[in-house]
Amino acid sequence: MMGSGKTINNFEYTFELQSIESDCDEGKSLSDLIEHTIGNNNPSRVVIAVLAALCSQSIKALSAFSDRKNQIIISPTAESVPFNEHFFQMVPHASINKLVLLSFCSHSLASLVLIKTLKYFEWKRIGLIRQDDLFMKPDEFARAGLEVVADFSKSGSKLSYDIVQNKLKEFNEKIVRVFIVELLAEDSALVMCAAYKLGMTADNGYVFFYNPWLAQNWFKEESVKTEQCTQQDEMLKAAFYTFKLTIRNLIQDFNGKVRDIIVESDSSYPIDGIPVIHFNKLNHRIGTQWTLEQIAPTTNNEQGTPQSFTLNDVITYTLDDTYLPKLTETTETLKYEEFTDMLQLSEKRTPNWGMEATKPTPDDGSHQLYDDCSFKLISQAFQINCFSSTIIASSIIVVSFLMLIVLASVYYYRRRMLQAEKQVKQPFDELCLQLNHLEIHSEDLVINRKVGKGAFGTVYGGELKRASDQGNRWIGIAVKRLVSDKDYEAKIDFLSEANLMKDLDHKNVVKLIGVCLHRKDGHLDIVMELLPLGDLKMVLLSNRELFFSENVKDKHLDIIKPVTLTKMAKDIALGLKYLHDKQLLHRDIACRNCLVDRDYTVKLGDFGLTRQAVSKNEDAYYRFRRNCQLPIRWMSPEAIQMGVFSVKSDLWSYGILLYEIITFGVFPYEHYTDHEVVEHLKAGLCITQFLPRQSRNTDVSVASLKIKIYF
Repeated sequence: MMGSGKTINNFEYTFELQSIESDCDEGKSLSDLIEHTIGNNNPSRVVIAVLAALCSQSIKALSAFSDRKNQIIISPTAESVPFNEHFFQMVPHASINKLVLLSFCSHSLASLVLIKTLKYFEWKRIGLIRQDDLFMKPDEFARAGLEVVADFSKSGSKLSYDIVQNKLKEFNEKIVRVFIVELLAEDSALVMCAAYKLGMTADNGYVFFYNPWLAQNWFKEESVKTEQCTQQDEMLKAAFYTFKLTIRNLIQDFNGKVRDIIVESDSSYPIDGIPVIHFNKLNHRIGTQWTLEQIAPTTNNEQGTPQSFTLNDVITYTLDDTYLPKLTETTETLKYEEFTDMLQLSEKRTPNWGMEATKPTPDDGSHQLYDDCSFKLISQAFQINCFSSTIIASSIIVVSFLMLIVLASVYYYRRRMLQAEKQVKQPFDELCLQLNHLEIHSEDLVINRKVGKGAFGTVYGGELKRASDQGNRWIGIAVKRLVSDKDYEAKIDFLSEANLMKDLDHKNVVKLIGVCLHRKDGHLDIVMELLPLGDLKMVLLSNRELFFSENVKDKHLDIIKPVTLTKMAKDIALGLKYLHDKQLLHRDIACRNCLVDRDYTVKLGDFGLTRQAVSKNEDAYYRFRRNCQLPIRWMSPEAIQMGVFSVKSDLWSYGILLYEIITFGVFPYEHYTDHEVVEHLKAGLCITQFLPRQSRNTDVSVASLKIKIYF
């Protein structure tokens, strides 16, 4: 133990130091301690403390025994570990991260006090220069919300001036302005000298905190002087305005109270520890005061040149004596928030930031970092470094650019769609305008039954109220309807049929009555005259059995007489000729599209596929250019293969219609598929080959049906 018995004897108690020779054997060490503690029969001689300068493995048993006897045990061994309430370690160990006892030698306390100091000055960016087997760890600062911009860790090998200088240059390039240096004295002197030579001083806005475990005047020792700072007072100037965190040295106050104490030069370390360790209300020992010291120059000559220095206490922290760390079995790590809540600033003064007395607190590099940053506002707003702000800004720019592209694409697409819709809708609007004079109010229209369904809509039966001289009367009508969910192309095709029918006026062509374009449900209606017997296909099928009946009475029915059937064929031919005279190609001549009146008059209807021919001569044609359902079995070979429709192709379809009449509605080529029909037509197949034997003796000129298929 440092200090003489003479010094210790000046206390109100008499202390006696007994030396016990022991070794690293755990059993022998414990036996020796028990003998001196329990074997002592003198009640006035009590063992109150043990200085255990032993191997680490021997400390555990001694610590457990001393704790039961309420004896203080102090270990100067660097590898010792704190175990219990009465254990003190004079030299902190680098691997210890769990604290059971707050003592003045705890390295974690120094880190936490230093963190509180950094936050007091509102510094968030720091650089660490440390020895890896000491105590300042980057994680501790990061957990407290500080950014360790750069970290240099020395591991075993001796530092050189060049290495230190290069590292400081790297730190400077990263705009580090606040440095924490935790190296041994010789290496710390290299850092101090290199920083001075590089101009990284307080006058230029740099702040250095040196190792808390160094002696007060460490930079003045001859052993730490460097070759680069050998001139007079260079190390002193390099040390000006640097900081060092330390346990407050209260020996002077202690001397003022006890004047007879003689303090020897080697006794400051244990004596310093006595006043700063005391018991709180729960009988736990705590270190109460930490002091931030700054080396400030003093002048004692006429020129005002600094010749010496003084240690100014900048901040003094006092720990609340009610503080008790909350330790559990799962975590014994001392938390920064828990500790600093109890750490109070008992004294403070404004430090000097350089030779200029009014110089403000230096920045931690954030402002300069932002000044050099391309996206300064983002860095300042989010308190992030330039790299992060660049990433954020770049991401914002890229996302914004992509959003602009997407918005522009959507705008362009919508504009094109509107233009396309306008282009498609324009013919529809024109058709509505052309048919406007035929508009029928939906209130005057009553639909009561469904008649049939075609490719372009559904046909209903109903009644229409018409005004006359005798008042309103209701007439039967057929309504062809297109539902509202169809596109404009379908609507245009639908109304084109009505537009074509409005100019047709022939006794063998279905007559258009009007259109209903503005229904509330959005449907479109074409109103036509109603032919009660329906389409010719159904008439033929319903009377087929009568034709083959053995009943003589059935043979005399008008519907099955050859003259009636011939008249029907003639009516259709007259209607078709009327269309051809108007240069119209029906393209869908079939019994299903021919309607029969009460007197068996047949009218040609369903003009959904009807188109205007491209010329007015006998070779007029229409070339089909769009995909849709077509009546393959009624189409001519050139229409099937080349999509060319003409008067001749309509006549071909008329020939198939005659086949339907002769056979009373037999499906053309009934035993073949559509694909087979196409192949047989290419091979020269003729519809007359499918006429029934009974039909060949009819009065109808079968020779007229012999239409040779050719290309």
